Amino acid sequence: MALRLAMDISREIRASRQIRTPGWVISESALQGYVLCGEPRSGTTFLKEALASTNKMGNPVEWFHPRYREELRRADDPLEMMLARTASPNGVYGLKVFSGHAAAAAAAGWVSRLPNLSFVHVRRHDLLDQAISLVRALQTSRFSSSEIESKLGSYDRAQIAAMLKRLARGQARWDIWFASHGMQPLRICYDDIMAEPQSVVTRIAGLVGVTDAAIDWSKVSAKVMRDDTSAEWKRRYLAEAGSADRVPELEESSFAGMAKSLARALR
Repeated sequence: MALRLAMDISREIRASRQIRTPGWVISESALQGYVLCGEPRSGTTFLKEALASTNKMGNPVEWFHPRYREELRRADDPLEMMLARTASPNGVYGLKVFSGHAAAAAAAGWVSRLPNLSFVHVRRHDLLDQAISLVRALQTSRFSSSEIESKLGSYDRAQIAAMLKRLARGQARWDIWFASHGMQPLRICYDDIMAEPQSVVTRIAGLVGVTDAAIDWSKVSAKVMRDDTSAEWKRRYLAEAGSADRVPELEESSFAGMAKSLARALR
């Protein structure tokens, strides 16, 4: 009885709160939101631009990235600031969360506090392509097609192998999290984003009750960055893979993870 009363009071408070921007005011309880959950280099930047271009799907910013840490720290209410900054006039808001930013998201109480939140799981089935893309981005400091390379990248098998494990662990964290809480997210893959972006945007729009979210291509600048160098790195990595008989351990690269791997080996 006490829990039900507390929940009723919480709903009443949320209904009375208002989110204000220079152009509109809306009660927090009327907002509808979605979060793109995934890992880097899975097409989320392109998808973010496509969604934002509709002017009806909010602007799914990667708010829990360290680049926004100081801005969120200064806000009286970080989540309210996020809603005001990223929601469309129709009351739809969005955000993007990578598993590497899960601790910052948890500290903000993102799932419990953000109103009417739906979940989209974005993944790239070709994990090797994804790992190569992220390695190249880190080496060259070029993370979007609009940027230029600050330095040249070079093939590094060990770095690609480590990135494969990092991305696989990140995807596993999302899978475990969804399963542990009985969530059934809308599942979107990289290939569909690239091949049929309007269809993907329409599917996500359906989660928040928007039926006419048309992409404005004049506002989308992100493009596929995979090129001949990416293809060459992939061919080289596969050629050096060796025997397929052994299935490798997915050990962690942390000291604790390495200690566990060593303990297993010594049993």
